Amino acid sequence: MISGPVKLKRPYFWCKNCSEGFYPLDEALNLSGRKKQWDIQKAGASLAAEIPYEKVEEEFKELTGLSMSNHTMYEVVGDICADVDVLDVAPPVEEVKRKIWEVGGGKKWRPIMVLATDGAHVPTRPESAKGKRRGRKKERAKRANWESEWKEAKGFRFYLVDGDRIEHILSWHQVQSNKELK
Repeated sequence: MISGPVKLKRPYFWCKNCSEGFYPLDEALNLSGRKKQWDIQKAGASLAAEIPYEKVEEEFKELTGLSMSNHTMYEVVGDICADVDVLDVAPPVEEVKRKIWEVGGGKKWRPIMVLATDGAHVPTRPESAKGKRRGRKKERAKRANWESEWKEAKGFRFYLVDGDRIEHILSWHQVQSNKELK
């Protein structure tokens, strides 16, 4: 097992047709396109799933001795979750029933199940503004070259209420254009 930074010299190629640069060895060795490799990204994403992004960078460094910005962890989590939908994260019926029983067990009345929904119109950066340059890195467009795209951010949360106790069941949000939003 290798621990710590490793320097690796690898040949770089440039495609004249598509104007993209690439390292063939990266694919052969299954290296990530990011500076941090898959195992480090996985550790950061696992931590980011448990605590707020504001604290994750500090906690990650304390636990691993390595640094990874909260912005990078946010991007990694976003990449991992790109194809996830609400049914992938919804708890099974048995678990919901168990939570209802735990919160209301032994009481005359069962807890109240609450559904809270909300939405907002938010500005986003369109894909056309991201741009590309030589190599693997992306170049951000200058602010003046594009106008923000407005999308709908919709979310909901199911939770149980019993007196002063609130028990989380499920929450979900998505940001999409009006056409994409279902």
